[in-house]
Amino acid sequence: MQKQKGISSIIFIVIIIALLTVAGFYVYKYYSVPKANTTPAPQTQSNQQNQDIDNQQSPTSEKQISPQIQVIKDCGISDSMTKNVPLDKIDFEKDMALVCLGQSIANNCTNAKAVLKGSINGNEEEELVEISGADFDSCKIKETITKNSTYPLYINQYIECLTNKINAFGTGKIKTPAEILKNPGNHAGGLIAVISLFFLKTDQAIEELGCTTNFNSADLK
Repeated sequence: MQKQKGISSIIFIVIIIALLTVAGFYVYKYYSVPKANTTPAPQTQSNQQNQDIDNQQSPTSEKQISPQIQVIKDCGISDSMTKNVPLDKIDFEKDMALVCLGQSIANNCTNAKAVLKGSINGNEEEELVEISGADFDSCKIKETITKNSTYPLYINQYIECLTNKINAFGTGKIKTPAEILKNPGNHAGGLIAVISLFFLKTDQAIEELGCTTNFNSADLK
């Protein structure tokens, strides 16, 4: 009788151990394994989010490094000074190239250029006149000699000055954009007339008006 009880106890213990083993297997399978499988998911989602952010930022980065193309308005050719007419007799408002340059200055210094033709005693001259600057206050006018049949060494010589300083030098006051737009041709013509004189007085232009130039009349004699 006691032997049967001992055998029953052993069988009972074996059954208990088997049940615990099975229970432990299921606990491991349904709790431990899923955690291992789901762990990479957040990382994958994070990687996808980072990729989306990179894709969104790439076009912006490309726009920032893309060089901006500078647009320069071509105002054409001014021939008002080819007719051997005194400057005070020329109606610059009929010269559309000069009107265009004057308007460019008034319109917050829109970049522009024009070819200025002249004739003195039958000698042909040409200058490239350029308007440039970030705004009205920093607007500059630049004259470059591109043709001179009398003095070929003058070719490619230039002088560049602030338009407001030239305007104040010639008239004693700075015109507002609204005032310039009333007579844009006369305004541009006046600036060109004054700056042309400074080709012979570059020291004064540099000292008084802060102009820049590569012109040196002493070197060209």
